Amino acid sequence: MSKAPDRRIRKTKHAIKETLIALLKEKPVREISVIELSDRADINRGTFYLHYKDIFDLLEQIEQEFFGKLKEIMNSYTIQDLNGSPLPLLEGIFHLLEENVSLCIVLLSPNGSLSFINQLKDMIREICFDHWSYLFHKDKNAVFEYYYSYMLSGCIGLIETWLLNEKRESPEEIALLVQDMVMRGIEVLK
Repeated sequence: MSKAPDRRIRKTKHAIKETLIALLKEKPVREISVIELSDRADINRGTFYLHYKDIFDLLEQIEQEFFGKLKEIMNSYTIQDLNGSPLPLLEGIFHLLEENVSLCIVLLSPNGSLSFINQLKDMIREICFDHWSYLFHKDKNAVFEYYYSYMLSGCIGLIETWLLNEKRESPEEIALLVQDMVMRGIEVLK
């Protein structure tokens, strides 16, 4: 049985993660070196290499941790539990986004990660298709593809706008707004 990393390791990994986020605010990941990150995090390179192969491995692990948490939220509700109202699921997602606001902002920025955006799109697609198929008893069709593409762009834009808004609405308020937009727009699939 493996045990959780000790406090020093968690603290070191947290410092490395926060330093990468700070550097991503300044430049793309491909321009960040282990030396630069280590100096700024006040660790030696050997410590970095104890935990990560390179900067890209670090970024991938950060993304996977985030998507693991997102998957947990998604799996905590069945379609039947939601009973046609995605509000509890949306609230959970927006709480996660708020808890990881700095990370999400940089990963959605021009210096961010295309793989993050693509995974986010895939997860939104998974949620939408499963729920819409259940609600309307329909298989994927051309109308769904167009509607999904339109809604996906809107959802990503809404997430970016909400994260960048310094006086942002609470996760509950924005979840309610998104639910309203989606449920009104979904009428086209009926």
